[in-house]
Amino acid sequence: MRQHQLSISLYLNYFIHGIGLIILTKNMQALSQHWQTPLATVSYVISGIGIGRLLAYFILGNLSDRFGRKVFVNLGMACYFTFFVGMALVTNIQLAYGLAILAGIANSALDAGTYTTFIEMGGRQGSANVLLKAFMSAGEFLLPLLVANFEAQRIWYGWSFILAAAILVVNSILLNRQQFPLKNQAAQAGTGVSQQPLKNRRWLATVGLAGYGYTSMALMILYTQWVSLFATTTLHFSSVLAHWLLSLYSIGSITGVIVIFWLLRRGVAETKLLLAMNGGSLLALAVICYSPAAGLSMLAAFGFGFTAAGGVMQVGLAVWALHVPTTLSQERQRINHIDQQIVRLLNQRFETVTAIGELKQQQQLPVLDQQREQRVLQQVAVKSTQTAHTPYLQAIYQAIMHNSRAYQTDLHTNLHKEDIDHD
Repeated sequence: MRQHQLSISLYLNYFIHGIGLIILTKNMQALSQHWQTPLATVSYVISGIGIGRLLAYFILGNLSDRFGRKVFVNLGMACYFTFFVGMALVTNIQLAYGLAILAGIANSALDAGTYTTFIEMGGRQGSANVLLKAFMSAGEFLLPLLVANFEAQRIWYGWSFILAAAILVVNSILLNRQQFPLKNQAAQAGTGVSQQPLKNRRWLATVGLAGYGYTSMALMILYTQWVSLFATTTLHFSSVLAHWLLSLYSIGSITGVIVIFWLLRRGVAETKLLLAMNGGSLLALAVICYSPAAGLSMLAAFGFGFTAAGGVMQVGLAVWALHVPTTLSQERQRINHIDQQIVRLLNQRFETVTAIGELKQQQQLPVLDQQREQRVLQQVAVKSTQTAHTPYLQAIYQAIMHNSRAYQTDLHTNLHKEDIDHD
């Protein structure tokens, strides 16, 4: 129950994070008038979010390992609170840019504390990470409606910032009543394994993740900020169609979250999803940039939201987390998750074994089919991606087939007894 309450608070942070990502973009006109600057200057301020994110990613992950996850979740919330309140009141452009950088740091701090917390809590970290994206998408979906309502009612734009800050305060109180998992201990004493190669690997993974996270977030921010203007001025689409490209992107994002979450729960490998989604997003973005066909651009806008904003970056974070040094307890949690999938698949296999056993009995065939079992073992060798694993996998399959034969034999015996009883 406590972990459930902690998860809700962590998800709620990403609802606010979704608001934080687009709140400057959705208030560009109001901020331009408030700061008495052109829209290009507001865009310059928005770029500070990406800069802050990039700068922080290189250091916060390792610090999170040292000082614990709760510290950095709270740091992220505090930075976002300062950003929201400050942006509602600030008039100095340089100070506003500093606040935008602080929002980027808040994003990195939340990531450093939250993704690793879900890993240490156990369970399916890939799907949990995608749920974070779902809450982000909810924030990105609801904020434009709120801003539009404020504009229609001529309410001060700053209330959208103050409302987000107020939710953070309430969530901070709820979150700090919860118990976080024990912090990760990066170095395990007495393992007898050199830690230097692992540290180098972690450094390379961190650099790669920082670059991937920055470019992914930059593309999504650029799209949401400029796609409507690009569609009207360059592609010569109508204003309604130009705004529809942004709506389709949001619909694709929400759809992508649902589909990716389902695929991860079904056991699809994160690396395969990562490659497929990144390839799809590149293709969709190229179509949007160069295709003058309205229908094709609409389809590509949905596809870009589905592949780029539907949780692929969160899948990337899960892949990174799975390939850096972890504790023994974390690795055992991964084994538990894999075992759950294996048991589910073995149940399905034995259900099929039942059907095969009934067909064999009807056709009066023997339980043992030596040639079939040899073909199964050959297929195991062909499909094994690690040669060193192959003999062990074949031994496992021999045990599975041995137990399948025993199960079929029991079924035949029970059915024969039932026939005698009926006679």
